[in-house]
Amino acid sequence: VETKTSFPGIQTITYNDVNELKNKVKKSALKKLGYHVKNHYEVIHIIPQEFAIENLTGIQNPIGSHGKELSMRAFVVFAPQSTIQTYRSILKEAGIELKGVVLQSISAFYGIRDERTYFNNILIICLGAGNTEYLFMKDDYPVIADNIPFGGEDILETIVNMLKVSRKEAERLVYQHGSADVFRENKEDVIDINLGLESRKVPKYYISAIIHKKLKEKFKQIKEKLLNYDENALSNLSKVILVGGLSKLKNIELLTEREFKAPAVVPSTTESAYADPSYAVVVGIRNYLVSVNDRKRLVDVKEDLTKSYSFGWGMGLWKGFLRFIMDII
Repeated sequence: VETKTSFPGIQTITYNDVNELKNKVKKSALKKLGYHVKNHYEVIHIIPQEFAIENLTGIQNPIGSHGKELSMRAFVVFAPQSTIQTYRSILKEAGIELKGVVLQSISAFYGIRDERTYFNNILIICLGAGNTEYLFMKDDYPVIADNIPFGGEDILETIVNMLKVSRKEAERLVYQHGSADVFRENKEDVIDINLGLESRKVPKYYISAIIHKKLKEKFKQIKEKLLNYDENALSNLSKVILVGGLSKLKNIELLTEREFKAPAVVPSTTESAYADPSYAVVVGIRNYLVSVNDRKRLVDVKEDLTKSYSFGWGMGLWKGFLRFIMDII
């Protein structure tokens, strides 16, 4: 979404000016998407992709610059109001107030991002337990975000139904014998599956065949959605990054590379104590909350995240720090 604002004369650009643009972006997006979105969805992210002051483009942060006209191109993310209200109610029962929502795929990006890496034409796929989110990055900014209702639970349910085993046994079979690439399996290998009071021998590749088929179907859905947004997205894809619990499946990089025709990696998080890729979202939330107050680069535009804080020595510093933390949680 793009919008702009004009000033009566040359003036110094402030956070209030940027927030005015944010509000214009929000209204423009809601108007463009229509009545249903306006009444049933809530904006959770407005991420600036580029600012321009008059004819000078490519500005990341215009604060402190001077001009007569300021424009912004932004990435806007919506979430269903019903979902947010559910989160709010659950947390309220635990005595916790919901201050904001962060998109899972954006959080995952902040869990793995390296300041030395330029994210251009990179697809991040967050493979969770019940949902898969993906984020397409171009010129170091998100341009496409979406999800499909698929995760590890779907694979476990399919194994339970097809092999008539318990959920616990299905989990064991996936983690001990599962592979995302059935073509790497030896069809002569046989394993025992526990049926409760008895066991049965089945070809090992059965487990991988189920996983392979489910993942391939979902990757196809992601590719179709990407092409609906941008017909050149897949032809220019430089890398696929996999995070989340299912990213630990054996040979998942091989299947991903074959399906997306691009290199695939399963990275560690930026936090060495939680290097496991399934922790990327958790680590990313912390990194994201720190980044929103980075004065050098406007990461996300929200009034409650762009307040000006004065820090002094002693209790003034401590109170300022507490106020900052409470505002962004």
